[in-house]
Amino acid sequence: MMSAQLAEVITQWEGYELFSINACYATDRKKLGGFSWRKFCLWLKYLSEACLICAFHRIDCVIITHSFFRSAFLKDSFFLWLGRVFHRKMVVWVHMDPNRLHWKPETSRFVRYAKRVLTLPDKWVACTPGLMNQWPEAFDRKKLTALSNGIPDPVGNKTSKKKTHLHVVFLSSMTEEKGWRELFATAEVLCSENPGVVFDFYGDPGAGESRELLETVFAGSSHPDRILWHGGVWGDQKINVLLESDLFCLPSWTEAFPIAIIEAMACGLPVISTRVGGVPDAITDGINGWLVEPRDQSGLLSALRDAVVQRDTLVNMGQNNRLRYLNNFSLSAFDKKWQQLLKSIC
Repeated sequence: MMSAQLAEVITQWEGYELFSINACYATDRKKLGGFSWRKFCLWLKYLSEACLICAFHRIDCVIITHSFFRSAFLKDSFFLWLGRVFHRKMVVWVHMDPNRLHWKPETSRFVRYAKRVLTLPDKWVACTPGLMNQWPEAFDRKKLTALSNGIPDPVGNKTSKKKTHLHVVFLSSMTEEKGWRELFATAEVLCSENPGVVFDFYGDPGAGESRELLETVFAGSSHPDRILWHGGVWGDQKINVLLESDLFCLPSWTEAFPIAIIEAMACGLPVISTRVGGVPDAITDGINGWLVEPRDQSGLLSALRDAVVQRDTLVNMGQNNRLRYLNNFSLSAFDKKWQQLLKSIC
């Protein structure tokens, strides 16, 4: 998503020409892993296209979004070697945790190769500042920088509507790592304590889940009228869901810098999330939301109880988030930071 956003932004810059290659094998993440001859042929096609572009066009800088899953890391590394062969400036934009690559034991041939690959780019760009300190020591700190993600403004100002219930919304993939099970269990407790709270879960079944399983879990809730799973939503429908909600909750076990949190902030929602990845760069505990530890169900319940008690404060927190979005995570801020970085390199 953010790669497409950057490509669109660059095409609007005066004096810039963009050549873009989407070197991805599938839109379904479940089908990305493993080897197949089809994927091998696609990889050769993408690499050939990149080679022709570098050979026959004036390329000042190559921007690569690099994966840190083992097989995908190997695939992407060839694009870095290609840029080095053609003596092009290279920027690698990282949207995931490089620690997924498992940098131990250092004696393995793969790790030695991976560390060699890390020396090739001119800049490694994190999608938020807080991630850089979490990256492995193998990275050259002098080559690290951070540019926060930014999205177009999905709405004007959030309109306040008087509602009898406080609506808590979860909007992400329904996978275990996103923490939906912890939130479901917490919702059971809070709905028993307070009849004025509604939990809305939005998202398609993720890895290890199925529609039948999710329907069974939610149908078995003690409060099926106030703990609801609605399936996936996209585009304007997703924004409307956020605008109709009072509080956004994403208790993920692991994250880089989730776009869903930026979207919630842009819609003027306070946020409850976990201290993972770059989330603390966006959310300050007690100021524009609450931060809890991952898999800490008691901490999550405590934060939600605070939110219910401080219902009047939620509006001010949401306004604070809206302002933070405009200053730090808007498309104009994103545009300006990328122009400055590329000008400094090229």
